[in-house]
Amino acid sequence: MNITHFNFSQRAIQSEKDEKYEIAAVLWNKVAEHAMHQVNREWAEYRVELNLKRHSLQERYEQWQADNKQRRKKEREAKQLADALKIHIDKAEVS
Repeated sequence: MNITHFNFSQRAIQSEKDEKYEIAAVLWNKVAEHAMHQVNREWAEYRVELNLKRHSLQERYEQWQADNKQRRKKEREAKQLADALKIHIDKAEVS
């Protein structure tokens, strides 16, 4: 058994569990480099591709969350301003 291959694969698996997909992709690449059999090399290469896609998706999701939070904040501020203006207009009409 190739100990280096085993160690890299265990670290890659743990990185996936920790949702550190970019690190996992790098580690799976190392696994592919140290693989003795073609099937293991191909498996590791597929894991690299998967984790790069996961990383990209995770980044886009986090950006969407931040954008959504900012948009909701602006909507709340606009509603507060509209409510304040309505109250002011209503007071002016009564006077």
